[in-house]
Amino acid sequence: MEQITDNPTIDMNEQETRSKEAVSALISEMDGEDFDTNEVVQDNAQKRKEDAKKAADAVALNLAKENAAKGVAAFDFGLKLADERLGVDDMQGGLLVETAAPVLMKYAVEPPQWFKDWGAEMQLAGAFCFVAFMQYKTLIELRKIDAARAKEALKRGDKDGTH
Repeated sequence: MEQITDNPTIDMNEQETRSKEAVSALISEMDGEDFDTNEVVQDNAQKRKEDAKKAADAVALNLAKENAAKGVAAFDFGLKLADERLGVDDMQGGLLVETAAPVLMKYAVEPPQWFKDWGAEMQLAGAFCFVAFMQYKTLIELRKIDAARAKEALKRGDKDGTH
């Protein structure tokens, strides 16, 4: 039994041929002007150049944020030396870093070479000094508390500060 269909068969080996003039006419019809490969290449090169600049700016901004964060940490350290109740919290520090970084980028502010070479060692020394100073302040406060307890105990008549 033979099946009859209305669909014509397509020969896949058959090649379509068009004249050069027909192809040019089709392209002109599509956008009204000739296709210029140089223009496409220039557009792609410009886009790559812009993308590279954006990436470089992002890297520079991140470096500026790192430097700004170090400055905020030094500022916080100074505040804590003045009074342990003072300090820069996370929200304040984040605000300072975010607003300082673009300014650092604008003026190309970088740490001096000696800080680049010795910065980690200086930060370690600063951290030790900070901890030692805070412990010293705590010791002074504890001694004041002990002195006040002893004074109170003497008023009550206790010799060793206990009941």
